[in-house]
Amino acid sequence: EMSTIPGRGHKRKANDGSDEDIGIEHTRALENLVEFCNAERSGWMTALKVVQRVSKLSNEYFKEEGRIEAVRRYGTTLAPRFWPEPPSVCVLINSSVRTKSESVFAVDVERFVSAVRDTKTQRLVQIQEAKAVSPPQIEKVREIGRSIGALQNIIVKAFALDKPVRRRIQISARRLPLYRSSFTVRLLEPGARLNSVPPSRLGYEQILDFYRLSDCGAFSFGRDFKGPQFFHDIRRNVAILTATRGPMSPTDEIVSSSQEEILFSEYAVSGIDAPGMNPSSIAGPFTAIECVDGLGECYMRDHDAEFKLVSELCATELSVRAPGDTNNLYCGQITLWSKKPLCASCSKVVQHQLVIALPKANIKVLVDDLESGPSLNNHNE
Repeated sequence: EMSTIPGRGHKRKANDGSDEDIGIEHTRALENLVEFCNAERSGWMTALKVVQRVSKLSNEYFKEEGRIEAVRRYGTTLAPRFWPEPPSVCVLINSSVRTKSESVFAVDVERFVSAVRDTKTQRLVQIQEAKAVSPPQIEKVREIGRSIGALQNIIVKAFALDKPVRRRIQISARRLPLYRSSFTVRLLEPGARLNSVPPSRLGYEQILDFYRLSDCGAFSFGRDFKGPQFFHDIRRNVAILTATRGPMSPTDEIVSSSQEEILFSEYAVSGIDAPGMNPSSIAGPFTAIECVDGLGECYMRDHDAEFKLVSELCATELSVRAPGDTNNLYCGQITLWSKKPLCASCSKVVQHQLVIALPKANIKVLVDDLESGPSLNNHNE
């Protein structure tokens, strides 16, 4: 990350280690921090005031806001099936963590304080040495003592620079649990699922809205296992796949409407018996491999969301049911959206095995609405 301190990363002039030079170095570094802080303070204070105002709103206000948001997104008829995060609660969620620039500033403060503490440690050694000589060097002890006090004051001042940011985070982090603790589990029928979810960030948000407040034990996304679902931390990946029918034979090409007809539209969550679509059979046309996840755990990836979706599409709709099977007639568009980047196993399945099984398909992979690469267009130009 780029530092907020001007000149960081450039070679500094060596100093002679005297009290004056070391003091000047810390003073200049602190001045740079203060300069950045002064430029950001207005925005920090505005954000703090917003959070202070929002945190005073009642839980009932938040819930009514959530109901209104559900109607706005899904209409009066479908609104009861969903629970979107209320806009004011979104403000608290976003305010409970540092922005990118705030994080960089916090790192710079920590580096600065660490350097000052190193100097302070050196001074403590020097003061003990001055006391140990006979007779003790009283004036030097006093001088070093004043230096240590000044260094401690600088540390306190540095930590106080982004106080509005830390206060904003503290208020948000305290208010959110109070809101969430006011809910009970929202009942969903076993196996309840959404239909026609678009392969996009919008579709992902629909999935979260559908399962929010549901029983974590019954609809597990891999992090919480008891009580209402809030999605403050999702471990398991979520993927959405849509496939259009496309012209199934040369004669179908003249019927343009049939090409865009939806052949398959499903979403899945990584894991065995996870929410969303789960394979209708154990065997399938593709082969997964073991690979390491973000926590360093290594396991077979045949229950990853992406793997389940492409396997089910091929087995149930395209007669590709075993390794080596191919469908040379299917010319539709397959769009796979994934919240997280594809692991090594799913990348191999989607970008190699699926391409071989469906040589004429148009395959597009999206990672949280950012294309992971060009479309895998297998049509002969």
